[in-house]
Amino acid sequence: MHSFAEVRRQQGRLEEAAGCLEWSLAVFCEYGLRHRQARTLTSLGKLLAAKGEHAAARTAWQSALALFRELHMPEVAEVAAVLEPAGAWPSGGLRTSAPARGGPDTR
Repeated sequence: MHSFAEVRRQQGRLEEAAGCLEWSLAVFCEYGLRHRQARTLTSLGKLLAAKGEHAAARTAWQSALALFRELHMPEVAEVAAVLEPAGAWPSGGLRTSAPARGGPDTR
């Protein structure tokens, strides 16, 4: 479902993309897949920023950052940078291309 959300986002179908991400997040929470929760929250933050919902985007990124820190995942630095005052948002912040081999995956 997460991949469907990315396709919908690229097509400009932001409401559908948000629905896919929220559904994915609920499933990952239900099954305790915390690393997937964090990645989905990162994507949700990016989508919310693209929609102009900056406070909600920040909340999603803060939740993602907390999970990444708890899990000692490499995405900590990338999400923390977006939350800094000079971060790349409100344009969406995080990259959308595939990471370099061994790099963090925020999709």
